[in-house]
Amino acid sequence: MRISILYGQGLALLALAGCRLTSTEVEPALPTGRFNSSSTVVYRANGSPVVANNSADIGTFIVALFGAKLPVTATLAGDSTLTIRAIDSRNQPDGYPQHDLTLQVSKFRGSGTYALQVGRYYSGTMYQEYAATPTGLVAQAPQSPIAGAVNQLTITAWDPAQRTLQGTFELLAVAPSNAQLTTAITAGSLDVDVE
Repeated sequence: MRISILYGQGLALLALAGCRLTSTEVEPALPTGRFNSSSTVVYRANGSPVVANNSADIGTFIVALFGAKLPVTATLAGDSTLTIRAIDSRNQPDGYPQHDLTLQVSKFRGSGTYALQVGRYYSGTMYQEYAATPTGLVAQAPQSPIAGAVNQLTITAWDPAQRTLQGTFELLAVAPSNAQLTTAITAGSLDVDVE
């Protein structure tokens, strides 16, 4: 259990005790399934563990109160496009990089293996890392899947009545503006609620 402290406008609020799992607490193995019964996405980015989840704490309560998006979201559009987004900003200790991953597939029909949809201009499957510097976080160029690489999402379980989804994924992404900036996303696993 952790005690979260929120600072805002110079006012410190002692928050409710809440459990959360950070990327620094998962070595040597990534967790599987849900954490604290919440939507969870885990993977390795160039070998480093990344964990994003919606574990309930005072931060989750405040986010919900103001209608903001949770760190892990999954939506199924009317055209059968499945989009899963995982941001680990609430799961990283101060001074650590943060990660933003969007997985998107078209023509979703349940269990099976899907090619990840490549997008442009912050749409489709994208990955972005925010490097920690002494002055704050600095966004690296967004990366898209490399054509010809194994870029896939495998859905192992889909419950349309409960709207829950489980699966695995992997991709190799590169920044179109900088071919040196490449990320191998491996050992991806998700267990999420679909809106």
